[in-house]
Amino acid sequence: QTRDILTRLDVIFIDLWLHPVRFMDDIMFAVGSNNDYMNGALSEGEIDLQSMQLYADRLKIQSYKGWERKEPILVDNSALFIGQTLNDKSVLKDGRFHSVLDFKEEVRHLAEQHGHLYYSRHPFLKSGDEAELDFIQSLPNTSITSLSTYKMICHPRISCVAGLSSSVLTEAKLMEKDVRQLMPGPFDLKSFGNLSGYATR
Repeated sequence: QTRDILTRLDVIFIDLWLHPVRFMDDIMFAVGSNNDYMNGALSEGEIDLQSMQLYADRLKIQSYKGWERKEPILVDNSALFIGQTLNDKSVLKDGRFHSVLDFKEEVRHLAEQHGHLYYSRHPFLKSGDEAELDFIQSLPNTSITSLSTYKMICHPRISCVAGLSSSVLTEAKLMEKDVRQLMPGPFDLKSFGNLSGYATR
């Protein structure tokens, strides 16, 4: 809403977000503007997709060759649904926060299409999502997992990663997973093919 208001007032701004790819050695940001000249300047020297892909490959190798030798038992051709906090601004639409309960049919279909559906609750969420968990547990072929999200998205038996608008969905694309995003994110990324998207810095 803030970006729309500033644009209508002809106020030029630079918008700065924490980048959704968070397994790099350093923190990255996604930056954009409502001004074409500023967007061009912000894109100069941006971190490219190939660099992010190299770090994704390293993360996959670490998950296979790490110190933890116990292999998680996962069903072949499974899907992973990424939960989010209840008041994440990226799930705010039409004046209210959305949750998995707004996409029941899509989640049911996801479970039907795959060998199993694992639901990963957001690690910071300790209460308030009881209705969401009840819904997930009511579905056949579905369970709640406490395994590390990175371990899950790296695992070869996870073929699909789904969610509302979680940053993990962007990271899963670098793991070459089928990604199902149910809500539009707050911005698109130039490095992922949208020429008018935000730059990666």
